[in-house]
Amino acid sequence: LDYKYVPLPSDGSIRLLELAPGTDESIICRLFPHNINEGKNYEALSYVWGDSNQRMTITCEGSSLSIPKSLHVALKRFRLKSSSRVLWADAICINQRDDLERSQQVALMGQIYSNATMVLAWLGED
Repeated sequence: LDYKYVPLPSDGSIRLLELAPGTDESIICRLFPHNINEGKNYEALSYVWGDSNQRMTITCEGSSLSIPKSLHVALKRFRLKSSSRVLWADAICINQRDDLERSQQVALMGQIYSNATMVLAWLGED
């Protein structure tokens, strides 16, 4: 069953990703809305997109979500072993199939990165 995005509640909203702890290949997460102007309680992930045809599946709220392989590798690298981590990553937190949402969220990206407690950069495995 493919993951179904819930529409964002307002123009100033973004989605954040709660990445479940773990050490194996599987990535498990949940998404939740966050008002961009309320607090800095997430880390933004910047990563090399890589080949868009190379994709991996993660589990989001019990459903399957296809993401770029490079992001999958980055999530495994930044995932904590024993506690969850709250992140923002564009390919997951923005509904890529919704052109209107995508354009609204892209307009907020500067604010998303500047409001993060930290920006994590992933340049690849090499």
